[in-house]
Amino acid sequence: MSNLEYKKSKQKNPHTHTTKTHEDQSLKGTFVSVMLLGTFIVVAWVGIFYLFISRL
Repeated sequence: MSNLEYKKSKQKNPHTHTTKTHEDQSLKGTFVSVMLLGTFIVVAWVGIFYLFISRL
């Protein structure tokens, strides 16, 4: 391996982030939103299923 190849292999990828950014905080909000939406879907499904069963 030449010296130039060795230096290139040791360089850090400029697209990786080692520090926390604002993206981490927005992902927490996204997780909460997805959980709320999932809860709504499950509650709606159970309600409609109960309505279906009660009319049989």
